[in-house]
Amino acid sequence: MHDTDLDALRRQKAELLELLRAEVEVPVPSEPCGLCGGPLAWVEGWPSAGDCRWLCPVCSASPTSSLAAVLAGLSTGERRRLEAEAAAGDELARVLLAEAGGHAREATS
Repeated sequence: MHDTDLDALRRQKAELLELLRAEVEVPVPSEPCGLCGGPLAWVEGWPSAGDCRWLCPVCSASPTSSLAAVLAGLSTGERRRLEAEAAAGDELARVLLAEAGGHAREATS
């Protein structure tokens, strides 16, 4: 940085700090939950301390299947499609198949 840049930062330091400390406005969603149609609620400290999200109380209270259970429940056609997507270079499909293989190995050990 040049001295002129540093001087400008020093002159505007208070304003810059105020901007950095200002809370970010999170717009209130105008739509209900995309899964169940229920209202959304602002939840602080989720998914970790210091984070906040709009969540659906109904959907977030429902138990979620594990990845292993979802992968085990794939039909033969769904499994073939996932394998074709992985072979075509889809990184997510490749990771899912690797995860499914790991769970298969764990189940047989």
